[in-house]
Amino acid sequence: MSLLNVQDAIVTELRTLSQTVYDDGVPEDTRLVFDPSGMLLPYIVVEHSGATLTPDGLPITGVKDASSEASVSVMCIGPTQRSSRQVSELVRQKLTGFSGVEFGELKPVSAPYTYIDGRTQPVRYVSEIVFGFTLNSVW
Repeated sequence: MSLLNVQDAIVTELRTLSQTVYDDGVPEDTRLVFDPSGMLLPYIVVEHSGATLTPDGLPITGVKDASSEASVSVMCIGPTQRSSRQVSELVRQKLTGFSGVEFGELKPVSAPYTYIDGRTQPVRYVSEIVFGFTLNSVW
């Protein structure tokens, strides 16, 4: 099992949406994209957690065979609350139930919540949703 492969698969799936996706933050030298009217185009930032053992206990064969779980936080950033919530809904539809060989289905573990990032110019609205998933330890 490779957590890095799982994280890459999630980002690749998100990149099928029309928004720009940044993995683990927006690089410092990034130029934001605006539409012809000067409105910031929404974008997505993905942050990954590490894996932890599931609370079910350890199998008799040891910790390497234990199942683990991880999460991914997806921040949908836009110029208005509505635009960030719209992208958040697209992300929820795209990732809910998404799975692969090395991981089980992604499920929302928090309702999307929206907040204002007033530290930036222009001000941005962020709608964040967190997904949890189980990692396959046995192939």
